[in-house]
Amino acid sequence: MWRRMLPTSVALTLGFLLLAWGLVRLHQVFVQERAEARREVAARRDALGRYAERSLAHELEDSLRRAEPDIQHALADPLVAASHLLFIDRAPGDQGSIDNPKQRLPRLVTPRPGVATPGDELFNALRQGRAAELRAAVESDSPWAERLVLYERFAGAVDRQQGGEVADAFRAILSHRVRYRIARTLDLPYMLALLDLFASESRPDPALLRGLLHEGLSDGRGGRVRDLSRLVLESRDRFTATDFEILSGRLVRLAEGSGAPYEAFLARARETEGPVLALGDLGLSPLALSALVLNGSWYVAPVDGDGVSSSLQGIAVEFDTLLARIGGEMEELGLLSAGDEVLAGERVPTKSVATSLPASHVAIDALRLQVVSPTWGKALDDIEERYRLKTGLVALSALFALAIVTLALVLQHRRHQLLELKADFVATVSHELRTPLASVRLMSETLERRVGHLPAAKDYPSRIVREVDGLSFLVENILSFHRLEKGRWRIQPADVPLVELVDFLQSELELHMPKTVRVECEGDEDLSLRGDPELLKLLFLNLGRNACLYNHREPVVISLTVIDAKGSDAPGSDAPGSDAGVVRRLHFGDNGWGLDPAETGKVFTEFYRSQTMGAKQTAGVKGTGLGLAICRRVMALHGGEIRVADTSPEGTTFELGFKA
Repeated sequence: MWRRMLPTSVALTLGFLLLAWGLVRLHQVFVQERAEARREVAARRDALGRYAERSLAHELEDSLRRAEPDIQHALADPLVAASHLLFIDRAPGDQGSIDNPKQRLPRLVTPRPGVATPGDELFNALRQGRAAELRAAVESDSPWAERLVLYERFAGAVDRQQGGEVADAFRAILSHRVRYRIARTLDLPYMLALLDLFASESRPDPALLRGLLHEGLSDGRGGRVRDLSRLVLESRDRFTATDFEILSGRLVRLAEGSGAPYEAFLARARETEGPVLALGDLGLSPLALSALVLNGSWYVAPVDGDGVSSSLQGIAVEFDTLLARIGGEMEELGLLSAGDEVLAGERVPTKSVATSLPASHVAIDALRLQVVSPTWGKALDDIEERYRLKTGLVALSALFALAIVTLALVLQHRRHQLLELKADFVATVSHELRTPLASVRLMSETLERRVGHLPAAKDYPSRIVREVDGLSFLVENILSFHRLEKGRWRIQPADVPLVELVDFLQSELELHMPKTVRVECEGDEDLSLRGDPELLKLLFLNLGRNACLYNHREPVVISLTVIDAKGSDAPGSDAPGSDAGVVRRLHFGDNGWGLDPAETGKVFTEFYRSQTMGAKQTAGVKGTGLGLAICRRVMALHGGEIRVADTSPEGTTFELGFKA
């Protein structure tokens, strides 16, 4: 029956295969078209996103660079507004340390707790003429006592309206203030009381008052005496909030009366607690990269000091406004259309865009921006719709054809699979066994025809044995390579004497090689190798057979030389933990025709056979190209390595490095 159906089955099969091939090719075209269209959309979106990222990074860097003079000015001058500036000091010094960083900008308002007003009380006591009472409560020879004496002298001069005496007393106070430092909780109320007395009871030089209150004065030694406005702001944490407010009000009234500027001081004095930005909150410890922190409200970058990022500086940013400005600039350049947006987040499909930054921080290098456009979503939908339509037509065509030939093709396919498996198996087995078995049969028949007392007949049995041994070694090598390749060989380590391996190699090569072989050992023959005995024998036997096969000399000379070993006579034998008798390096040399230096890195590759002496020379050498590959895996299992140490037309030397 099947023979009668064969023509129809062949025709249907060929027709279906041709149709299927055409449909597959057509579908591949559709897939490629869709992929290219999607890549074009994604490439444009990603390119615009990268452009926006670079624009954002440059904008932030430029803004911080422009703000650096303001930061330095704000650090040096407490009257400068700094609520939008950031500086965290981690450099060793008074302001902070590596382990205990100090936030200097934005300035922190940290008044002493409570509602006590010791500064105002001191001010009132001095203005009420109770300086002597205050002096009686302190040591008579202290700088503070001296300062109180000078105040009494000044107040007396003011009462007597002695202009020269007033000026001398005032200069004495300023000179004393330059020479001695007194706690600011005493010094500042003292100076405010002094100036209040001076302004209310005398006619001081307005320039002098402005210098003391706002501009500073020369100390007569090339330096400057700092003004009270800045000192009061810097000493805010030494007073309670109530005390600071009272003292600030007195300073403002003095400034108003003298014409000194006080608006900046008043603005700084009225500032509330600034944001506290700890390194842990910023996620920038250790400092490394520029980053946006706290939902993008600050841009922060490390300050390099002696090659080490020791401090942080930054500026306040309005991230959404910044992105909107970048989007507007890109629209002006024609890169974006109306309605397109630049958003923060991973580059994900348009319908699920992440639009917010992490709550803690994100490094500028890791920040990802995405340009979202309504037109791209529509373009992707159109691409998918066209692809689905085309794919549906292809599927309908394939189903229709498949319905016609399903049964015949399934039967033919199963039969073909079975036959192919059988054919492959027979071909493989025949190919592997045909040549050695043919050699065995040929020599066996020759032996039968020539059997007798002829002396030549004694050579044929040995040749048969060698052919069979060669086949056995080939099969064993393939099986060993398979076990090593799959990691199925579990080594059984033992101490194997080197002389035992030499004797094994000598006997095996004499038995199975047609040439005369002489194995020589130089060095300490009493040494032992730590490893699996079977694997070590396999290693030496593969190297020895290669030395015989790739050799045109008679006899074949193999030399094993101990190059370096840990033992009683070797350097380092007294080192703690050294194992006597463990070879570290061994040279395995032969007198073959050598290798091309360009091949030394290839000969350990599976199935690679050397072509050093040309095709005619190597054509008669039997092998699979697995010998040196097996050697490399054996050495790797023992924690060592094998390499070509030297090669020339006089022979090749392999270096075996064992783990000591």
